[in-house]
Amino acid sequence: MKRLYWLATLCFLWMANAARAQHIGADTSSAEVLIEWSDELSYEKTGEDTLVILTGNVVLRHDSTRMFCDSAVLRNSTDLTAWGNVMIEHGDSLVIFADSLRYSGIERKGSLYGDVILERGPQRMFTARLDYDFEKNLAYYFTGALLTNDTTHLRSQRGYYYVDENAIYFKDSVVVVDTHFVLRADTLKFLTESRRVEFLGPTLIHLDTLALYCEGGWFDIPAREGAFTRNPQFIRGRQEGLADSIFYRPREGVISLEGNARIREGKRAVRADRITYEEKTDRSHLVGKVRIVEPERTIRSDTVWYYGRTATYATRGPTVIWDEGRILQALQIDYDDSTGLGIARGAVVWRDTARDWTIRCAEARYHQKTGYLKAYGGAMGRPLFLTEWDGDTLYLAADTLMSWQPDDSTAADSSRYVAAWYDVRVYKSDLQALCDSLAYFSGDSLFRFFGQPVVWADTSQLSADTIWMQMAEEAVDWMLLRPDALILNSEDEVYFNQVRGRQIKAYFRESELYRMHVAGNAEAVYYLLDEDRAYIGVNKTTCGEMWVDFGDNEVEGIHFLGAPVMEVLPMKQADHESLKLKGFRWLYPARPRSVEDLFKPEKPVR
Repeated sequence: MKRLYWLATLCFLWMANAARAQHIGADTSSAEVLIEWSDELSYEKTGEDTLVILTGNVVLRHDSTRMFCDSAVLRNSTDLTAWGNVMIEHGDSLVIFADSLRYSGIERKGSLYGDVILERGPQRMFTARLDYDFEKNLAYYFTGALLTNDTTHLRSQRGYYYVDENAIYFKDSVVVVDTHFVLRADTLKFLTESRRVEFLGPTLIHLDTLALYCEGGWFDIPAREGAFTRNPQFIRGRQEGLADSIFYRPREGVISLEGNARIREGKRAVRADRITYEEKTDRSHLVGKVRIVEPERTIRSDTVWYYGRTATYATRGPTVIWDEGRILQALQIDYDDSTGLGIARGAVVWRDTARDWTIRCAEARYHQKTGYLKAYGGAMGRPLFLTEWDGDTLYLAADTLMSWQPDDSTAADSSRYVAAWYDVRVYKSDLQALCDSLAYFSGDSLFRFFGQPVVWADTSQLSADTIWMQMAEEAVDWMLLRPDALILNSEDEVYFNQVRGRQIKAYFRESELYRMHVAGNAEAVYYLLDEDRAYIGVNKTTCGEMWVDFGDNEVEGIHFLGAPVMEVLPMKQADHESLKLKGFRWLYPARPRSVEDLFKPEKPVR
């Protein structure tokens, strides 16, 4: 029996030495681990198991995988335990170092322990334990690991490395540190060749001065650009933003928020379909349903460009700005926030809600802080001012309109000035006017007409070098005409009642002339009527001053003061043409009869 035992042992040792002396090709269909070399080899039989004990420069092979170590025990040619300077070479580029290894040739799986290092190309993975499925080319760990790839370091508690796909899934307490960013996540995917990070769960990334949160998306490390989806949000200084998707290119300094984009900075809130910000130029581009809310104003538009360095913005498309009791509409607005100056163009509508004033024009220059507005052009060639008075609308058109607040106005004071010049035309159902220029102050409700103005009230025409018109309770209270004041009144435009003087003050009641005071070289020509309202004569009077009373647009009585001289003539004896007073001009054809008359290209003759 002894002789048989020793013979078997010698045969086994001879076979082992022959195996280590030659290269044995891989048999992919076999679970057997082949021994390529060992300084020492011994054989041991334990029950039904056969053990081969290898010591010194051990080299083993299974399929395309080679394993190196200081010592090893091979059980039944399929199960391997190795320790001491363990190294595994798998495929063309994968190398794993460890302190010890347990490997199953049947399952083609291995577990490595100690200071484990996996190397493949430029990346290295460090862990205390690594499991590797050589059939699927899958490495995974559950006790924490660190991956280094160029300037990128990734750490997590668990991970799965699909070698053939060049993809690693990091899970649980994921931390990524790179030269340009720091990332913390629950789960992410890392593509080792392209160095692209894909976010698969809640992720927080710090990029330069930007902190980003998302639950999906990706970041390309070499290109330094990324897309952040599924509840993405960011914080940058005092600025907070969110959208359906956020795209960031830190190399170019561009961040884009797309879909329900919102940014808040202090008391300033911005919303749009898309917001793009360029850090290098400090420019923001907002597109689609733009809404900007600030303490002093609210802006709505289709498109807005905002330049932070110069504090200027430009809107394109229908735009509305609400600004401390004022509303401005236009097709485009360019505004300088540092100076408060802006230009609005295209279908401009400006409204003072406190005074219920509206200006419509083609172009306007305005100052946000002072409320100054200067208007040019319009849909019909001229800017138009309109306001509601006593259930009626007053329209005013001119070549140029201007409105502003007094320098000493306060927030509680809504007083404003309105100025208009060159070819000024006014229309109200019971009042019309023409002049070269006009000024109005809401603080005292006083109109001032300049440049040979003409005012029509019912059947009366009033003219002078200057006319002041006082409004009270949204109706005409009085008018002051001076100098060379002249009032004409006629029912048939054949015979004219006339009053002239250096100064005339006319008083109105319910927008009808009821009394008049003429001072200085007063003259009057009025026609006498019988009970059937037929003309019976004409009265011409001169005096120092006079009072004239009206009723139903007729002269009811005249009081002459200061050496009156009166002459009454029958109708047939009177030279009606010579009775016309100095400066007589019946301008009824020039009288605006409708809003459209305010825009006729021909200038009314006055």
